[in-house]
Amino acid sequence: MANLAVLGLAGFSGGGIVLPTTIGDEFQGGYYMGQLGGYYLICAPIAGQYDGTLQWKTTDTTTANTDSTTDGHANTAAMVVAGIAAHPAGRFCVDLTIDGYSDWYLPSKDELNLLYTNHAALEAAGAGSFINNYYWSSSEANAQFALEQNFTNGYQTVDFKRHIHYVRALSRYSA
Repeated sequence: MANLAVLGLAGFSGGGIVLPTTIGDEFQGGYYMGQLGGYYLICAPIAGQYDGTLQWKTTDTTTANTDSTTDGHANTAAMVVAGIAAHPAGRFCVDLTIDGYSDWYLPSKDELNLLYTNHAALEAAGAGSFINNYYWSSSEANAQFALEQNFTNGYQTVDFKRHIHYVRALSRYSA
């Protein structure tokens, strides 16, 4: 059998996808970070972390269908429908292409918490470092606030959407 890694097909075996089993396994342009809601979640490498901080939204208005605490993909899709230009954090994720993958999104509250829980293992695996500061989730609280997570201590809280925080993109795979 051909060396799949040499052919650039390291994630394939006999035509099927080899699913990750260990936090930090390289998978589909990023690093496997665990499962949630039936999906394999993938943390973007350091290229998927904005080099600075961004607003969640540029105005104090509600964005319909961004209140899921478990489905960042759906929340980010709702931002696109509402006008992605008004959602800088979501736009950064949507505009990413890493190793040919362009399905990145802003994580929900629960997905972001899983990222925080596993960030040390992801760093050790090569995903790049995380800033000890606040990261946005895609989960909206109301017209003025969205949920965020502090990567220093793990606390989740809300902040004004027009404030600026860090962003790290995720992707997902359904087995």
